Amino acid sequence: MKKLFIILFTTFIVLNLIAVFSFVAYSPKDYCSQEKLLIEMYQKVSDEFNLTYNQYMSLSDYKRFKLLKENTESLHIKLAYEMALESALKCNNYTGMTKWDRFLIDVSSGEYFK
Repeated sequence: MKKLFIILFTTFIVLNLIAVFSFVAYSPKDYCSQEKLLIEMYQKVSDEFNLTYNQYMSLSDYKRFKLLKENTESLHIKLAYEMALESALKCNNYTGMTKWDRFLIDVSSGEYFK
């Protein structure tokens, strides 16, 4: 019984040490600055093709494919817009949170392990 207690206690201590070291090493992503960069990228690509996200999405599949065949950069209109939108949502959600709260969310959602 004593050996079982020692094994369980040691396991508990080791897991807690791993959690503490993970928290100390954790640095949250800055989604607000990422959002600004993605908005600039979207505006640059949008100006280059003279298309907004809504205009691009309203094109037929054939026209989108033709545009993509001519220049693969046209796909960046959609990607940059959607990534900027996601970053803006995360920026708004994470504003004012403590490092511990962000750590718990990132660990439980799997973002920490990416």
